[in-house]
Amino acid sequence: VYFYELSYRIIKDNSFVCLITPNKFFKSKYGNNIRTYISKNVSVLNIIDFGELPVFEEASTFPMIFLSSKNDKKTKYIKYTLLKDLNFEILDLENKIGNTHTKLSPEKLNGSEWSLNQGEESILIEKIFTNSVKLKNYENLQIYSGIKTGLNDAFWIDGKTRNELIEEDRNSDFLIKPLCRGTDIRKWRLLKNDLYIIYTHSNINIEDFPAIKNYLKKFKNKLESRAVKQPWWQLQQAQNKEGIWESRKLLYPDICKESRFLIDESSTYSDMKGFVINSSSNYLLSILNSKLIWWYLKQICAVLGDPNNGGRLQLKRQYVENIPLKIISI
Repeated sequence: VYFYELSYRIIKDNSFVCLITPNKFFKSKYGNNIRTYISKNVSVLNIIDFGELPVFEEASTFPMIFLSSKNDKKTKYIKYTLLKDLNFEILDLENKIGNTHTKLSPEKLNGSEWSLNQGEESILIEKIFTNSVKLKNYENLQIYSGIKTGLNDAFWIDGKTRNELIEEDRNSDFLIKPLCRGTDIRKWRLLKNDLYIIYTHSNINIEDFPAIKNYLKKFKNKLESRAVKQPWWQLQQAQNKEGIWESRKLLYPDICKESRFLIDESSTYSDMKGFVINSSSNYLLSILNSKLIWWYLKQICAVLGDPNNGGRLQLKRQYVENIPLKIISI
C-alpha cells in the first residue's frame, strides 16, 4: 500500500507506474483508503492478477502486475487478466494476456468499492441486490468470530480429561463446553469430535473452580507469556457475548471451498476458525447454502487459489455481512 501512494506522489503528472505487489488490497478492509486514492487520482491501464499461482517458488505472495498513469483522465477501459496457470514462457506473457484479458469499465474501480466483474456477472450481481437488504441489516443480525485461547494445549481437552475434572470437582462442569473447530463445520451438519474447551472468561472467579485452576497451572508460564495481558487462567478472547453460544445459532468456517453453513442446536462453542451468526432461521440457512450465494461469494471474497478449481474462499465478516437477502413473509 505504501509503495503505491509514494510512487504516485514522487512521479510527474502523466508518468507511468508499474508495480509487482500482492493483490490482497483489492478486497481487504485495509485497502479501502488506497483503493479510494487510486480511483480518484490515477488512471488504471492494466491489471495482471496471478492469484495464488506459485510465481515465486519459496513464497505464497498472491502477486499481480499493476500498470497505471498519474492523471485523472480515465481510459475507455482497463485490461484485466486473471491468470489460471503458468503454462507459458515469460516472453509469451503479452500473448497470454491478449487471449485471456477482459475489458473493465473504469467505473468498476469506484471509490473503495472495486468490482472486477463484467458483462453477465455484473448484471446478475445487480439483479440479486435489487429489492434486497444486506445480511448485516437483516433482523439485527450480528456476526461474531470464534474463541481465541492463546494456547490451545491448555484450554482444549478431550472427554477423558473432562470426566476427570468433573469427578474431582463438580463445579468444573459449569466451565467445560463442547467445542468445534472450523474443519468440523460442514454443510448442514457438524462433525462429531471428542473435544471440549475450558471456558474461563473474565466474568468468573477462578477460585470457585479449584480443579480447573489446578489443571491450568501446568501451563501457567506459557499462559503468562501470551501477547494479551490478562489473568493467566483466562481465555485470550472468549467472545463472551450473552446468549450466543448456548442458543440455537448459525455456524460457518473462516475458509472453505464450498458453502458450509449449519444450524447448531447443541450449545457448541467454536474455535477462532469458525464464525457465529445470531440466527436460527432455516430460511437464512437455505439461502446461505444456495448455489447462487456461493457464486456471489466467489466474486467478492479473497481466495486462496482458483475459486472455480478447488480454491478456498476466505469468508471474512466484511464479505458475509454484505450478502444480499430478499425479504419474505411466511
